[in-house]
Amino acid sequence: LLHMADLLMAAELPVELLAECLSLLPRFRDLRASACVSRHWNIASESSFVWKRLCNRKWASGRNKKSLEKVPTLIALVTENASWKVYAMHRRKICSSVNAQLQKMMFRRSRRDALNYLRLYADYVDIKLETIAHRLPLEEDMTRKFYAAIALKEINKDRMRRRWSELAPLLLQRDSLWKDVYKGACLIDCWMNQRDPDELDAQMRSFAGSISIPAHLSLREKLEVVINAWKNDWEFSGNTTRYYDERNSFISHCLDRCTGIPITLSIIFTSICRHHGIPIDLVGSPGHFVVSFPDGDRTTFIDVFNGCELKTREEMEEMIDTFRFPASGGYLDPITPLECYSRMLRNLSLIFQQTSNVEGLIDASDQQAILDSLALGGRSSIDSLIAGVELRAFSKEYEEAIEISDTLIASKTLPKPILERVKANKLRLIRESELAMKAEESVCPAVESIAKSQLKRPKYRIGQVVMAGKGPSEGPAVVLRYDLDYEEGDQIVTYEVLSAGGLRSSRPEYNLSELKSADNIDFSLII
Repeated sequence: LLHMADLLMAAELPVELLAECLSLLPRFRDLRASACVSRHWNIASESSFVWKRLCNRKWASGRNKKSLEKVPTLIALVTENASWKVYAMHRRKICSSVNAQLQKMMFRRSRRDALNYLRLYADYVDIKLETIAHRLPLEEDMTRKFYAAIALKEINKDRMRRRWSELAPLLLQRDSLWKDVYKGACLIDCWMNQRDPDELDAQMRSFAGSISIPAHLSLREKLEVVINAWKNDWEFSGNTTRYYDERNSFISHCLDRCTGIPITLSIIFTSICRHHGIPIDLVGSPGHFVVSFPDGDRTTFIDVFNGCELKTREEMEEMIDTFRFPASGGYLDPITPLECYSRMLRNLSLIFQQTSNVEGLIDASDQQAILDSLALGGRSSIDSLIAGVELRAFSKEYEEAIEISDTLIASKTLPKPILERVKANKLRLIRESELAMKAEESVCPAVESIAKSQLKRPKYRIGQVVMAGKGPSEGPAVVLRYDLDYEEGDQIVTYEVLSAGGLRSSRPEYNLSELKSADNIDFSLII
């Protein structure tokens, strides 16, 4: 930098050329140092062109990977004189506060406020959170990585909610040529697995466009080309050996493994056909999801799960009769995308109930509440909200459960008996939340004072992620509280064990001899 400064000062370049050179500096601190060289350099360093290029180099490589063409709306919150320098300074200030917010998330009393702060500035802190959660070495600070992953999951949920709202006008239509019928299924996948919906959308479009169909062919001939590619080129098949594997309900896994359950395979098949202009409808028949094709005066049903087997209406009515449903109940009529996605979420809820995956149940319940709200014209479903309260109370997420209870009470649509039950349940949640906070705070002063003489300082702190247990039960855990063993001069810790599904289960007090170092934990399984 000093050598570059000597050369540029000797050349006495015009301000425009000097600004071009300064825009190549790698860091903001270098640019600020350059502004102190001389008055001429200070003028060049104030150029909006310089700051814009540095902002693009530092922050335009995020989730959308688009260039920052204009000063983002954050500046409107800061000053009327929007400039790239002001934007850079305030964004760096927000990013520098990420570690402090993650520290606050360790404590129940401040966790919600810290999480709301990170969600408010999600577009500005997501890159740093991703770096902390997925790129830093695990042994550096696994507690910080753990809470960064939690914050990223909540930010991802907020983005998926906005995507659902964008799809709302199309979810109630029975349009047999809507090409993007797979988008709702992709949102379910991205919500659960924290994938990028744009990447999954591109993967689906690439998959559908990988076959070429001559335009002069009839619709029936085009359908035969797709069926041939489905069976022979891609070799899709129904997963009969592990039918209840939750991966069968996610579009990304079905595309990667070319197998799944009837509803996900039918959505993929329908999307491919509609991409090539073939009118295909989704049919939610009881017990077995199929698709239908208007073949002249009659309707042909396609069992995608069983190798695209073609069936007549009479054969489908016989199948429905085996499930003891009346054939005249409209079960062979096309369904809306909203009904299709609701069925996917019900399937996932049943799987999560069998595997005791509370986190998965909460995710499915939240998305079902969104779909119910869209179906009711923006009004939330009472049943979905009550289910969300119960699930969050079970997983000890008291603050979120209280917020949903407030939404129910404010709706003013609850029958009086249910309203009284919700109010009583809210009071119980408030008491349990206060007890949990007191349990966190009450042990700290006593342990800290005694620790100065016997332990020097506590080895573990509340909210820290550690390895706990022995043998098969060994796994990551979150420290809930700690106390002091006066005889041995060691800490006794109460903690929650995190399973692969994200379920937290409380354990009694354990001595720290069972707590180990935090190496080799796969956070993609925990969160």
